[in-house]
Amino acid sequence: MAESTGLALHEDVPLFREAVNFTASKTGFNPRLIEKDYFCTVLLAYLSERGGGRLVFKGGTCLAKVHTGFYRLSEDLDFTIPLPVDANRKQRVKRSRRPKKR
Repeated sequence: MAESTGLALHEDVPLFREAVNFTASKTGFNPRLIEKDYFCTVLLAYLSERGGGRLVFKGGTCLAKVHTGFYRLSEDLDFTIPLPVDANRKQRVKRSRRPKKR
């Protein structure tokens, strides 16, 4: 996953720990939250590159990542799958399944 996104700091565990601890000391954030936020970012980059286009990123983390004036560490990632308002159960299930490879 990390190779395509360019986010691979975590592959060097000692360097990653050092970076997390350095960031914690400079920001006052809990190191566990910094690490969690990093991996949320890796996942978002992966989805962006690999066809997460069926998902709409939303919620507080979206605001924090998209609007630079609002900052907080990621606690979770919220997504929705856009559907017509009148979609029936069969349409919702079909839309939520992984697309077939061609």
